Order: sequence, then C-alpha cells, then structure tokens
Amino acid sequence: MNRWFSPEETTQIPERPPRLVGVSILTIWFGITAGLMPVILMTISITQQAVPEDQNIFACIPLILSAGVIFTAIGTWRGHDPSRLGFIIFVLVYYSIALFNEYSSVRMGIYTEDSELQAMGRILRYIVFILVNTWYFLRPKTIEFYRHSKSA
Repeated sequence: MNRWFSPEETTQIPERPPRLVGVSILTIWFGITAGLMPVILMTISITQQAVPEDQNIFACIPLILSAGVIFTAIGTWRGHDPSRLGFIIFVLVYYSIALFNEYSSVRMGIYTEDSELQAMGRILRYIVFILVNTWYFLRPKTIEFYRHSKSA
C-alpha cells in the first residue's frame, strides 16, 4: 500500500488529450520544408563544394536553423510545450531570413520582370507561413492541448 496516495488517487491518471490535427499537419509540413529539405540541400552543396570554402561558415547558419526546426518539430508533435515555443521561434527566424533575402533580391533588381512576380509570390507565401504558424501555436485551444499533454 502506498502511504502517500490512496488507491483511488493512484489509479486515476489523467487521460492524454488527443493530438490536434493542425499540430500534426504543421509540424510535419514545416519539419520537411524548413527542416529536412534545407538540411539535405545544404549538405549536398557543402560536400559537392558548390559553396566556396571561405563561405562554409555562412552556409552552416541555415543548416543550424533547419536542424533546430527538425528537433523542435519532433518535440512539438509529441506534445512537449517548450518545444512548441522553440518551434515557433525557429520557424519565425527561418522564414524571416528567407523573406529578407527575397525582398532584398527584388529591391536590388536581380530578377527579371517575369521572375520578380514569382519572387513576390514567395514573399507573400513566407508571410503567410509565419502568420499561420504563429497564430496556430499561440491560440488558446492549442496552448490548452500542450498544458494538459505530457511528453511520451
């Protein structure tokens, strides 16, 4: 017999709430598009020497950000609240840098008129990604899921 808890208290373990569909969709989507794909592409670029040797340190910055997205996406998907906060930050930083790069390229006139429209579409897409990710993971229903969820 447990001297700290009565038998009724030890058998009543709170049930884990079901994972929200949006959590699964967004963590998998951003884990692949902002995490796995950039890691693979940057690794190939560095190993194939597509990046000059003196620029390798700058190529590692997006690699570190993408690895952070992958690890926090896994923790977020599993219901770990600190990972959720880290995931929001990593996705925000990753897409903010991508947004800045696209905007700078458009302002410098690197694109032709046709490809400039595509660049503007990417800029809009990055803004939407940032807003959707931040809104979804900071909304009360999602926060409630993470407050009641314990990492398995």
